[in-house]
This record gives sequence, structure tokens and C-alpha cells, in this order.
Amino acid sequence: MFDRQMAEQLPGSDAQSEGAPRAALYEGQMGSSQRKAARMQRSSEAVPVTAKLNPAGWFSNIHVNPRVLGVVTAAICLVLVGVFLYTPAQQYYQAQRERDRLAAEYAVIAERNNLLDEQNDSLASDAGLEDAIRQKYGYISPDEQMAVVTGLDAEETAAARSATDVEGNVLSSSVKAPEEWYTPFLDVFFGVD
Repeated sequence: MFDRQMAEQLPGSDAQSEGAPRAALYEGQMGSSQRKAARMQRSSEAVPVTAKLNPAGWFSNIHVNPRVLGVVTAAICLVLVGVFLYTPAQQYYQAQRERDRLAAEYAVIAERNNLLDEQNDSLASDAGLEDAIRQKYGYISPDEQMAVVTGLDAEETAAARSATDVEGNVLSSSVKAPEEWYTPFLDVFFGVD
């Protein structure tokens, strides 16, 4: 049956026509790319092509415990997350410290304003004005006598006077932000002055 069907197409048959398809014949010679491929297959030193082209192929010969690989991968991920989140965390912490410092400065200024209001109210009356002149300048009225008291503690006297005195100005640099137990560490870590 084969002979009957293929008799026309066989190379030695008389029935073969000029335009009919015929089987391909190879001479057994290799081109340069085939010779190179054969040399690479025979060579024991040949590096697999996947290792040259694929970086993952470099690590294909390393055998690692999956648990260790998971721990190392998690550690690398945590380090990368820490690196990427450091700058936003630093900006947030610095903003919080500045907000706390401004709140403390506001509290000092509000206390100073309250003292000034009290002093203004007392100076608005005649008795308060006379008392302020007596304390500040040592004024006595013509019908009074002056007495000097000795033996008082100088610190207590200075504290009593400073309680009634109002601070002239509140400098922004003089007010420090309130500190918690963790602020010295975080200030160093995030570079807060």
C-alpha cells in the first residue's frame, strides 16, 4: 500500500513529476551555530545558558532551608520598610515636638497675659496704684512712718517680689517642649534640636 501511494514521489521512480513535492535530503553537514551548540553540550565546564541570562539561575545551586529563607526575606522586608518610612516618621515626630513646644509657649504667654490683666486691674484703682508705688519706690504718705525690718530671708523676699512682677517678654527660644521618658532617645534618633 505504501509503495502504491508513494511510488510517484520516490526519488528513483519514473513516475516522479517535475513540480511534485519531494522529500528533503540532508547532506549531514552542520553550520557554525550547530557546531557551537554541540561543543557547549560536550564541554563539562559549560555554564548553563539560563544562568548567564537569568539572575535567578545564579542562585539555583544554593540549597537553603525554607524556614531560614522566610526569616531572611522577612528581615529584608522589614529593613526596607524601615528605610522607606524613616523620613515620613522623622517629619511627623519633628512636627509633634514643635506642636508641643508651641503649646508650652502659648501656655506661658497666656499666664503672662493673665498676670498683666491682674496688674492692670489693680493699677486701675487708687488703692492698687498707691500700693504699687509703695512697693516699687518706697513711697510713704506724710502721716505715715517708715520702719525697716531685718532678719528676713533674702530668697523669700525676692520670691515674693518676683511673684508680683511680670516678665517683660517671652522669647520663643526660652520655652522648651515638654519631655516624656522617650523623648531623649527619639530626639537623637530623629535629629530634633
